[in-house]
Amino acid sequence: MSDPTDVQALMVTEVGITPIEAKRVIEAFKAFIRSSMKKGQDVTISSFGRFSVKAYAGRTGRNPRTGAAIKIKAKRVPILTLYRKTKDRLLIGQIAEYPWLSPEYEDTEA
Repeated sequence: MSDPTDVQALMVTEVGITPIEAKRVIEAFKAFIRSSMKKGQDVTISSFGRFSVKAYAGRTGRNPRTGAAIKIKAKRVPILTLYRKTKDRLLIGQIAEYPWLSPEYEDTEA
């Protein structure tokens, strides 16, 4: 799994900026996404995906152990929706190992 230091190192080698500049760019990007999502705005990254917020209304639920009614608070949840091309690129390395991930896969046992 990559962490911000991996991204920072990639920016230093590929873009040619200093590590401090790379860290500032990463922090500014994260701050932009956070502030936009707090406002309820989507953030779209071309040919990658979209960051958005999904709002869930408050509701009444049940405690599975006791069966008692409980109030579940309303909440907002961050969502990252990857575009189809991004998903396909991520799967390319896995298709050789897991052929059923391929869009062309046909289940012959069914």
